[in-house]
Amino acid sequence: MAGPCPYELVGPLRAGSIVSVHEAVDGATSVVVKILDEAAAATDPVSARRFAREIALNVGARHPGLATVHGHGQNWIAFERLEPPGDRWTRPGGLRRLVAQLAAVLAYLHARGIVHRDVKPAHVMFRGEQPALIDLGVAGLIADDPLDGKEMVGSPAWMAPEQLHGAKPAPSADIWSLCAVGVSIAQGAPLFCGTADAVLAERRRTVRPEVRLAGLLDDRCLVRLLEAGLGPAGDRPTAAEMARELLLSEE
Repeated sequence: MAGPCPYELVGPLRAGSIVSVHEAVDGATSVVVKILDEAAAATDPVSARRFAREIALNVGARHPGLATVHGHGQNWIAFERLEPPGDRWTRPGGLRRLVAQLAAVLAYLHARGIVHRDVKPAHVMFRGEQPALIDLGVAGLIADDPLDGKEMVGSPAWMAPEQLHGAKPAPSADIWSLCAVGVSIAQGAPLFCGTADAVLAERRRTVRPEVRLAGLLDDRCLVRLLEAGLGPAGDRPTAAEMARELLLSEE
């Protein structure tokens, strides 16, 4: 499907200077549409190229843990409408399943040479009981990446320490972010809070965030993986290892 967006826009979900997200419908079908403002993008060619990459990565991906693409054009892409988490990850065993299933999604992306680079709670939605990792807008490539500069990419409260310094996209950074999400859910609060500037200032002072899982989780396998995932990049488990250990030890 090419050409202008054929969906009827119902209302904005997220406004942006270059890319906006809208609730939309096509008859009885409800979708989410991301639209690139081409006039604004003309002054920011990197953002325009990132949007084109986001379309290509999503169209080429097939995994239950990713949002299904309903259509796309040069300056828009439509996804299935997913559900917010609700209480799914606070149910008994919910955190283990969440981390295992998101690790499986990341393993799929990493095997395709893709690093998400912005894993955070706001990018986790659900299709029934299946979590889906959304938004490949700042995804990077493990191989030489023409869009990879030395700028910081991601969300300050959720990015791996090496991302703060503009490190090359690497799967281990996604693992840190996934484990930060898991630990924050277990603790009931994010590892870092405040404005982006305040978080960045705190993170420059903090080599490793304080993790308080004792008494919160009796799942020793999950605790071990979450703690390892917040360690140095070379010591973190891979996404495939995390998914395999959590799924096998659940059986």
